[in-house]
Amino acid sequence: MRTPFISFPPHATLGVHSHPCDTLYVIQSGEFIVDGEGSYVPGDLRWVKAGVTYGPERAGDDGAVVLIVSTDVLVLYLWRLRRRRRAQGTTQTEAVAA
Repeated sequence: MRTPFISFPPHATLGVHSHPCDTLYVIQSGEFIVDGEGSYVPGDLRWVKAGVTYGPERAGDDGAVVLIVSTDVLVLYLWRLRRRRRAQGTTQTEAVAA
């Protein structure tokens, strides 16, 4: 099990998505907003069951820091790898070929 802290810059948005594993969000700072659910603030917990589609998600005016606890280490590893490659400008096709 992994427990990464994810920092979202102000107004950062993630589209509609799902995860193949249960995921717990612990809001550390800022505001984290999920369409159809509402707004989460420091100290709030959010549980998402595996396979549930939700979103979009977005950070508030001051951004957000969220502790994400997932029941699947591989999923989180691949997600972080994809984020890193996107930040470096590598496409998914290039990443697979690498």
